[in-house]
Amino acid sequence: IKNIGEAENTGAELSVTSLLPGGLALKMNAAYIDAHTTVPFDDYSGEIPAGRELPLTSPWSASAILLWYRAFSHFDVISSLSYTYQNRNYNNLAQTYEHPALSLLGASLKMDFPQVWGQPAISLIGTNLTNEFKPTIIFDTPNSDVILAIQNPPRSVVLGVEFKF
Repeated sequence: IKNIGEAENTGAELSVTSLLPGGLALKMNAAYIDAHTTVPFDDYSGEIPAGRELPLTSPWSASAILLWYRAFSHFDVISSLSYTYQNRNYNNLAQTYEHPALSLLGASLKMDFPQVWGQPAISLIGTNLTNEFKPTIIFDTPNSDVILAIQNPPRSVVLGVEFKF
């Protein structure tokens, strides 16, 4: 760990929520950040010039979720479709590894039965539906050949049943 001296972060974020007809709602956001060093300094890998992008700081990120809710006479349905994007970023100030951009798609469906004893609910939740498998964090250590990579979780689908007592 080293004190880099000075850094500057500037950016903008936009978020929009919209209620649509038919029980639909759309939530979207996008962000841009320019995070960089402002003075040169030396670290274990050599000289780091001013203007170097800060580690694990994606210049662009965005997400969107489409929600649908509908109450029927004996049950309620809640569903969603989500998308998340994170632009590339670097693992450290020396930029020894560029994490690739990552896009994740998810979906869920839940049925609640509030008038039935135990108020049962059945849910189906899917994450990383396109099964993107990329390193999200790479750690390399000074004076060592050890590299640790943490991958985003693979596709998963979960079926859940709930009861309230």
